Amino acid sequence: MAAPRSRLSLQPPSGAELRRPTGAPAGVCRHPLSADPHPGERRLDAEHPGPDGRFPGQPHGHPAQPRRDRRPAALRPPATLEILEERRHAFADRRNTLLPALRDVGFQFATEPQGAFYLYADISGLADSSETLAQRLIEEAGVATTPGLDFGDNAPERHLRIAYTTDKARLREAAERIGRVLQQR
Repeated sequence: MAAPRSRLSLQPPSGAELRRPTGAPAGVCRHPLSADPHPGERRLDAEHPGPDGRFPGQPHGHPAQPRRDRRPAALRPPATLEILEERRHAFADRRNTLLPALRDVGFQFATEPQGAFYLYADISGLADSSETLAQRLIEEAGVATTPGLDFGDNAPERHLRIAYTTDKARLREAAERIGRVLQQR
């Protein structure tokens, strides 16, 4: 008797392997390597791909078919670079809208951000404490900012972080509201 074969062997079955198991009714074959499959079924072998187009032992489709890239579009080059470049320009445009508007109402900036999504403003000419000013801006202007206490040890009470993660119209409106609150001192 021949040695047992794996289910997906590429070698044609021998005559002994094609015999029906004992007790199988005529017309019904339960042997996995049978030459006469059930109606509607196909046997996988080296010459006949399965219904999904795959050959035995081939987990990722037909070799002539390129493998589909299943990564999200944002992670496939060159789309990734295009998306990142588009976002970089959008943030630069927002920064260029908010920065001058806040300078006009009294905020000071030691540097202009080049890759961030927020401004780190010196508020020493506007208030004694970034925590107090942040609280005042949220209550009176409805504008959320973050006190410098959350961002390091370099005079945090004199700095306020202001994100520009929304559209330019809302940023202009926020700057106007902040200006009105600061005029009321």
